Amino acid sequence: MRLFALSRVACAATFAGVVLSVSALPVLGAYLPIYGGPTYTPGEGGYGHINMEVNPGSSVGNGVAGGGAQRIDALGNVVGNCPIRWDASGLPADELEVLGATTNGVTTYYNGYEGRVIAINELGTSVGIATKYNALGQSLGLRAVRWNAGSKAATELDNLGIDSNDSATGIAYAINDAGVIVGCVDIFNLHGLSGQQAVRWDSVSTVATKLDGLGSSAAGYSFSSAYALNAAGVTVGSASKYDMQGNWLGERPVRWAALGTTVTELGVLGTRSDGVAFGKANAINSVGTTVGVVEKLDVNSNGPRAVRWEATSSEAIELGILGINTTYGYSVSEGYDINDSGSIVGYAAKYDITGKYLGDRAVRWDASDTKAVELGILGTQVSGLTATMAFSVNNGGVVVGWVSRYDDLGNYVGEVATFWGLDNVAVDLNTLIDPASGWTLIDGRDINDSGWIAGTGMYDPDGVGGQDAYERLWLMQVPAAVPEPGVGVAMAVGALGLMIGQGKRAV
Repeated sequence: MRLFALSRVACAATFAGVVLSVSALPVLGAYLPIYGGPTYTPGEGGYGHINMEVNPGSSVGNGVAGGGAQRIDALGNVVGNCPIRWDASGLPADELEVLGATTNGVTTYYNGYEGRVIAINELGTSVGIATKYNALGQSLGLRAVRWNAGSKAATELDNLGIDSNDSATGIAYAINDAGVIVGCVDIFNLHGLSGQQAVRWDSVSTVATKLDGLGSSAAGYSFSSAYALNAAGVTVGSASKYDMQGNWLGERPVRWAALGTTVTELGVLGTRSDGVAFGKANAINSVGTTVGVVEKLDVNSNGPRAVRWEATSSEAIELGILGINTTYGYSVSEGYDINDSGSIVGYAAKYDITGKYLGDRAVRWDASDTKAVELGILGTQVSGLTATMAFSVNNGGVVVGWVSRYDDLGNYVGEVATFWGLDNVAVDLNTLIDPASGWTLIDGRDINDSGWIAGTGMYDPDGVGGQDAYERLWLMQVPAAVPEPGVGVAMAVGALGLMIGQGKRAV
């Protein structure tokens, strides 16, 4: 999950029917450069611990990344969590502004965050959250904000009211290339806070447009959130559902049309006897196909399951899993991202034929099928247990995430940032950078169609025995052909998806 995002560069290329010769792929003779986020130096200060989570609606791409990190003073004290932006220029990262400051001039903790970038569009406009302070330095809550490209200034996006203390909360989760933003804000009635509502902010003003929910409780409470939108503005997320008497029926996946506010409830995979069911929509592609997760509820099988909803339907299409716990009839899966051709990535719990759990595994579901295709691993324990995760897929079908790496004896090495090409072979991104760089790349969170990847890692600036390694954000671009040092044709085949995704031959 991570606290970074990168702008998505649109890809106009189609890869249907493209066939390229493996021998035509060049072999790189040098390590790939890596562009680090903000740094930390003992006795001087800087930035340390990264706020790590999966950001709904985040995107990656034009060589600019954003996220959040703790600001640390010269004495080693944490003085705030800050929104961060950095790029491939090699210049120091920018700390973006929040909405005011405390009386001592620094941001301080408020519900764990003071500000962070959650998503960036192709033009470099960033959105996320920032704490707002009044003239006395008192916190007025987290607010949804926009940072324009090239500017550090935070523009507050409007709420749907404030409480008696002038406080409110808002979050901007996603922005498309037209500048339309979606997220959620607090809502209030005469008695105070009455829930949270999905909203849309247009590209020109900061006015929040309330998106419809699925009813409210007898006391007037209602909850919904918009997590992602496509280029046309079709938006997806989740909403609490209530019956006519105000009884809560769970959290449901929903979709809102591009220009309207009317909500469409998306289907689930069964309900409990009291009508309660759970689900959310995580991502939507350019044609409106949506992916997410719902709770499966039937007599033979249960657990959260990855699902797909077609653009013209609300029916939940269950995506395949990697086995099931035969004792309890339980399994788990979730779809995180979908590309424009309909390829979906996420994870699924893996079980052998006896029902033995072998770990959560990164998977791909193709557009024309529901079968879960397990992505490659980097070793297992002797028992066969390992863990992998896929977070993002570009329009060339290249996937990024992380893999637990094991040596030949089954000893755990650590989690490593990973990408998978069209052959589904796992490639440790650490093998593509200089081993003397000081970096250990832990996970890859996003990839765009130009091969830009962003993630989190550990950075040791002076090697063993010096300054301790610390968490740091990173950015790198994987070219069309990305052979692992010492690896030949097989590696180049795995990189084919990137070349197709870029719509051009490597040079």
